Amino acid sequence: MTAPLRGFFTDKLGRPATVSETRRLAEGHSRQMLLVHVQVEDEQQRYVLRIEQDGIFGTSSAEEYRIMKGLYEVGFPVARVRWLETGRDLLGEPFFVMDYVDGDLDYPTGDTVGEFVKVLHRLHQLDWQSAGLEFDLKPQSVEESTHMQIDRWTDIYRNASNMPLPLLEEAAAWLHHYAPTEGRLGIVHGDPGPGNLVHDKGKILALTDFEFCHLGHCHEDFVFCATMRGMHTLSVEQWVQLYRELLGTELTEKQWHYWHAFNLFKGACANTTSLRAFCEGRNPAPNLAIVGTAIQQNCMQQLSALITV
Repeated sequence: MTAPLRGFFTDKLGRPATVSETRRLAEGHSRQMLLVHVQVEDEQQRYVLRIEQDGIFGTSSAEEYRIMKGLYEVGFPVARVRWLETGRDLLGEPFFVMDYVDGDLDYPTGDTVGEFVKVLHRLHQLDWQSAGLEFDLKPQSVEESTHMQIDRWTDIYRNASNMPLPLLEEAAAWLHHYAPTEGRLGIVHGDPGPGNLVHDKGKILALTDFEFCHLGHCHEDFVFCATMRGMHTLSVEQWVQLYRELLGTELTEKQWHYWHAFNLFKGACANTTSLRAFCEGRNPAPNLAIVGTAIQQNCMQQLSALITV
């Protein structure tokens, strides 16, 4: 991999570049993260390549790149993105390059968790129109956005499955029927939590993993963090208390129920793409088989209980 990357960085930086080291920074389910050390004359630079993996989760590197670029330009804590490659000629998959953010990647504790909640709230409140952010889906209201997202994830699951899954079809209908009609339309991270950030000495240096980012209702993020991504950091009750104390936000039981079902539906639809990639032999990683079977079934079971209440 170093040979094609040497030519890539030489071209992009406009100076002869040598790739001195590459290593996996993280192996996510949908993206491979590669830390690259680039030597340019007497200067060493570090970049992160975020590489797609066979269209898993049905998300777009181009949109993620565009959103992160816009957020960086208005001073929001994200890594600076540099270059986007939509073709497959170089690495076999689309990817983009961003600056390496040097900080602590471990799950935060104590007051740093509260700082994360504040940064997430800042994202929700950001004026995306004034910032010039562009999203593939452009709803005009929270209600429209929710319906768009349900249809989006339904299409992703249908394209990845060789047969209809009755529970997901029923869940989509249930979510459409009970979709909230009120709320502020804002930027939703889509996969927020203590594992998707870089921090240092109590400061949040960067939020990461914006592939699910879209316009919608901030309650989606709050519930996702408490019940899924952040469940190993705080209990649901502790997350609820933190939202209340720091933001004055408290969801009703009905709101909590809806967004928990929505996030499980989103997860179940996304996970079907993992099983497809594994079964077709395009990506033999064992974690994809696990995501598409055991984790998928867990999502389906929880979802079934929620939409029958």
